[in-house]
Amino acid sequence: MNEPLIVGPTDGNFTYTNEPQLTKLGPHRFMIPANYFTDQIGPDFQGGAILELVWPKLEAAPPGWTRITNALQQAHLVRANLDYIDKWPLQNAMDSSLRTGSEDPILRQDPTDNIDYRTRREDVLGLERWVVSEEDKTRYLKLTEGQRDRYGLPADPWDFEDWYLRRDSHGHVLTHIECAPATQPDGLIIVNDSLIREDTTRVALCSHAFSVPKYGVSLNVTYPRVVMHEWEHIEARYRAVMDRYYIGTERNGDKP
Repeated sequence: MNEPLIVGPTDGNFTYTNEPQLTKLGPHRFMIPANYFTDQIGPDFQGGAILELVWPKLEAAPPGWTRITNALQQAHLVRANLDYIDKWPLQNAMDSSLRTGSEDPILRQDPTDNIDYRTRREDVLGLERWVVSEEDKTRYLKLTEGQRDRYGLPADPWDFEDWYLRRDSHGHVLTHIECAPATQPDGLIIVNDSLIREDTTRVALCSHAFSVPKYGVSLNVTYPRVVMHEWEHIEARYRAVMDRYYIGTERNGDKP
């Protein structure tokens, strides 16, 4: 809140700065500098908050930077969608990610959506790793024989995402990361502090979900799989941003 004002480039009548923007997540209020947001302006017209940090330092980009970057520079962005969860317990929302909510008894056995029908492999980076193995595919294809127009598995091997989980002693999900399968190339390599494109057609990505219970917020973060080894640092940085710019709560019109 006491950071010096940084003035970036002007685009039309708008000048990019790091001026704090009021951000509302349920009753919680934050004053987050504009350059943290994906458009480097502020929350969207519905109040939604999508924040970005730049790898490797995981700091906000300078004001106006994201408007002038190329595709490779954009690959350095670690983007988080912040959602306040109030319709059901936050932990339930995290735990539900392991199983489909479908009532269809066959869909509940689809290994792409249900951990009970996946295979656990050796842990990676302190996380449980769950994959859709060839045996899992064979079992489901046999189950759905004659009904594959309704229950077919994905045709694209990239769609069989590997799951990486951190759970507490009671089995509750604390971190859930879904990435392109390890059988597919990264598409990027790390050279010093930069990401360089490999000679492949696609970049392997991860979708990383975790929560910040004290604010009732669920975060879904996307980034290239090649930087997944920093998953703990990514979580810590987003928690630190929320703590740093938190100003209090507002209920029934009361100001924080």
